[in-house]
Amino acid sequence: MKKEIIELMQRENLIQEEWNDMVRTKEEAMKLLEKERGQNELLLKQKEEERKQKEEALKQKEKMLKISVLSLLEFGLSKDLIAKKLTISISKIEELTNQ
Repeated sequence: MKKEIIELMQRENLIQEEWNDMVRTKEEAMKLLEKERGQNELLLKQKEEERKQKEEALKQKEKMLKISVLSLLEFGLSKDLIAKKLTISISKIEELTNQ
């Protein structure tokens, strides 16, 4: 009877160790997942910031182009000549001057 009790206790110990290993593995996986989630959120924020910076740079470029076109028109240059010099289309010139 004593031998059976010892074997039963050993099996219980093994089961408890396996359970503890599974819990530990789950906790480690959850920590890793949280870390990856945080990194992904940071990456998304960085990409959004880059997108905003590119958008702002594009707006500034468009503004400078408009100023250039309007200045050249004031100096009496034709839309054809401005388009050739700035390598833009006449329709772009008209778009800029109608804004």
